[in-house]
Amino acid sequence: MHPPGCAITIAIAITIAIAIAIAIAIAIAIAIAIAIAIATISKRLAVPCGKRQGRVRGYANQDERWHKQRRLQVLTARLARVEDRIAKGRPRSWPVAAGWPRPGTTSPTPSSPSSSGAGGGSHGACS
Repeated sequence: MHPPGCAITIAIAITIAIAIAIAIAIAIAIAIAIAIAIATISKRLAVPCGKRQGRVRGYANQDERWHKQRRLQVLTARLARVEDRIAKGRPRSWPVAAGWPRPGTTSPTPSSPSSSGAGGGSHGACS
């Protein structure tokens, strides 16, 4: 027989796993959107200002082109960060409720200095 509260602990663990899976799926969708934006800007930057090459037109003036080059650098850096978080399985920073650890870290124990009376300690460990 499982101790009381075990089902709650399992339900919380499942909920966290589902939330992480959804967050990873969202991060993948964000990475795809950023990659599409990078491809679009790159195609337009390949065409000289005020010109057309097939269906792709260049930027209207040098100022607009400069801003898009800067935007391309920002998007490239953002894509690298998102891909790194996806690879690590940590799609975002996690909000932490009082007394609960971040996902993937160990649970605070009653003897740890960070745990306080309310909400701290072991949370219904199942055996």
